[in-house]
Amino acid sequence: MPIHIRAEPGEYAEACLLPGDPLRAKYIAETYLDDAVERNSERGLLGYTGTWEGKPVSVQGTGMGCPGATIVFEELVQLGVKKLLRVGTCGGLQPHHQLGDLIVALSAVPADSTAMHLVANEPHCPTASWELIHGAVHVAKETGQPMHVGPIVSSDLFYNPDEGQYERWSKRGVLAVEMEAAALFTVAALRGVHGGCLLTVSDIVVEGEFKRISDDELRAAVASANGATGKRWPELRRRAAELGLEGETRMSTRPGELTALARDADADLLVVVGGDGAVNEVVNGRRDVELAVIPRGTGMDFIRTHGIPSEFDDAVAVARDGRPCELDLGHVQFREGERWFANVASVGMSGAVAERANGMSKALGGKVTFFYALAREFLVWRNTDVTVRCDDAERRGRMHDVIVANGQYHGGAMWLAPEARADDGQFDVILIGDVNKLDFITTAPKLYKGTHLAHPKVELLRGATVDVDAPVPLPIETDGEVAGTTPAHFEVVPRAVRVRVPV
Repeated sequence: MPIHIRAEPGEYAEACLLPGDPLRAKYIAETYLDDAVERNSERGLLGYTGTWEGKPVSVQGTGMGCPGATIVFEELVQLGVKKLLRVGTCGGLQPHHQLGDLIVALSAVPADSTAMHLVANEPHCPTASWELIHGAVHVAKETGQPMHVGPIVSSDLFYNPDEGQYERWSKRGVLAVEMEAAALFTVAALRGVHGGCLLTVSDIVVEGEFKRISDDELRAAVASANGATGKRWPELRRRAAELGLEGETRMSTRPGELTALARDADADLLVVVGGDGAVNEVVNGRRDVELAVIPRGTGMDFIRTHGIPSEFDDAVAVARDGRPCELDLGHVQFREGERWFANVASVGMSGAVAERANGMSKALGGKVTFFYALAREFLVWRNTDVTVRCDDAERRGRMHDVIVANGQYHGGAMWLAPEARADDGQFDVILIGDVNKLDFITTAPKLYKGTHLAHPKVELLRGATVDVDAPVPLPIETDGEVAGTTPAHFEVVPRAVRVRVPV
């Protein structure tokens, strides 16, 4: 057993994340890992092992600076760790950097003597493992996360008395300054394991200005699924304040968290900054306060129905001065539970499409992402015998989809229910019958124009309650999010929420 990491071989996974702050290690383990178990607390260096999507992963705090962190690196290698990935913060050294930007380090200038001592002070360039560099860049591209790739510098000083050093590093093309990576890369090379470094810009330290990110903003920048909202939140919050909209920030770091944050918020107005999924989470947590929406996501169908602007400044103006409008909500009970929805729910292939779309990169936007997922899922989907009861009307037959619409748009600007009103106390229910591949090819473009209702295999019903059942469980989605499976009972709840819309 090592001296400082008091664990046995096998208690740490082969892949280990290395934040400097031990409390960040605890946060990562509790937030992102399943079945996390504490493996070390010696000297406050918290370490955990759990699983991520079924794969063993560890996370270990290293402390600050190369000398102490090197002890952790060496002892983790003794325990069998093969991939050491530093995840932390840094000071941005380039003028174009923004708070929350992602840095993938290729190498680290050893401005700390630890790395040089490890190689007997011979000329040395601490370099990251190509496998980890490639993996980090690939994931960033897949998620649409903007990033910078290049050299960083590992300093032995946080409070640097040489104020000109940052500018000199910047002019040499160094992207960022931090305090551990040079030693990590050196230990990894000497011990025959992989070392890498992913950093989030928490400070800007060039051009005569020092800017720092808050803890909430940092968590959002790291956790944002596609990087769009979280990464830019410091800038967006400042702009909103300039426009007269200020308030207490609550940042979501994982799917579903907005529901709890909304439920616990002590406020008369909740401003939802996000897409349709964010609105869905909030109405599942709170319906007794006024809502405003500033769209920042790939799915923005809710705002299309209600005329809420997509441009940030215009949406802030509506959130600040808009007219409260009482809107209906939908409620669905299904095999596994229940959900509220603000816009559209569906049963059938759309549930499978939602699952595929949510697992894809959103870099090309909601419309392209949804249409691609729709096309892919259509190739393998098989229509099923379905029974639908809408108030007193009943329909039986092979169906492709049952759309239960409170709003008009869905799936990235598809105009599925062009006559739906979210304040009339009823759903527009679109039954898509036993369409084949040719039907799909010819009809799909009409979904965006709202002209698909004339198709002979499409029927529109209206009602306040809808029941859907089938011989086999069919997938259900609500506002683009996977919910559960049939049987399902949908019900309109009239004037259940107040939303600010343009005057």
